[in-house]
Amino acid sequence: MKRWVARCAGLVSVVVTTVGPTVVAPSTSAQAVAPPSSGGQRFACAGDRWGPPRPLPAAARQQRVAERVRGREGDGWTVRRVRPTHLGVLALVSGDVDAATSALPRVDHVISWTGGWLSDFPPSMRMGVAVSRFLDPVVNDVMRRTRGVPGRGGLAIWVDGTAVVMTWRAPVPRQVRRLAGVRPNGVEVRIVPRPYSQSDFHRAIDRLTDFLDERDEPWTEVGACHSERGLSLHVPGRPDRLGVTDAELLEAAGMPVKVRHGYYAVAD
Repeated sequence: MKRWVARCAGLVSVVVTTVGPTVVAPSTSAQAVAPPSSGGQRFACAGDRWGPPRPLPAAARQQRVAERVRGREGDGWTVRRVRPTHLGVLALVSGDVDAATSALPRVDHVISWTGGWLSDFPPSMRMGVAVSRFLDPVVNDVMRRTRGVPGRGGLAIWVDGTAVVMTWRAPVPRQVRRLAGVRPNGVEVRIVPRPYSQSDFHRAIDRLTDFLDERDEPWTEVGACHSERGLSLHVPGRPDRLGVTDAELLEAAGMPVKVRHGYYAVAD
C-alpha cells in the first residue's frame, strides 16, 4: 500500500506546532463486519495539553497603554494593531516606523505592518506571526542544546503563551529540565513530560499500519493524538465497525489507539 508522510506543521491562531509524525494512506472499500468487543474503557486521548499560559507581566499597565495607542495616527504613520504580550506591548505600524517609535515611548516593540516577512501573511495573522518571530531564536537554541539527547517528543511555538514548548519522554533528563524557564526577552521554555517520544510514535505507527494492512483493514490516517498519550487512527467507515478490537490495536502498536471517523486530504 502506498503511503504519504506528512508533518503536522501549520500556523494557527494560537499555535505553530510540529508535534508527532502522521502517516496517511488511500483507503480501500470498507467491509461490513460485526462491531468489535469494547475491551473495557476506550482510550480517549484525554488530558491537558501543556497547562495554562502564565499571567501577563504588568497586565493592567499594558492594557492601558494598548488602549491609548490603538488606532493612533501621527505624521506619516498609523497604528494598525496593538496587543499586550509577555514581551510587552507590541504595535504594528504602517508608514514611518522610526517616527512612530519616537512618538510611542511606552510601547515596547514597534514593528512595521508591511515589513518584508509580514507582508506575505493576511492582516488577521500578522500580529501572531510578529510574536512568533521573537520565539524563533529560542527554538534554535533549545534544538541545538538538546541535539542527540534521546526522548524528544514534539516541539511547538505557542503564540498566545509566548512560549516554546517541548514534550519529552519521562523521566526528562536533567540537561533538558534545566532549559525550562523564562528567557530575558520574555519567552518561556516549557518542558512537558509525556509517556512517549517522537521515535516511539514512528515505531508504533509502522507496527500499527503493518498490522492493519495485513488484516486488510481500511484506514486513512494515523498519528500521535493531541495529548501525545497514544495514537489517533482515522478510518473511512464507522469506528465501531472496524474489524479488530481495541486490545488488538493496543498490542499491535504498543500504545493506546483512539479510533476516529474521517479522511485526511492529500494535495497533489
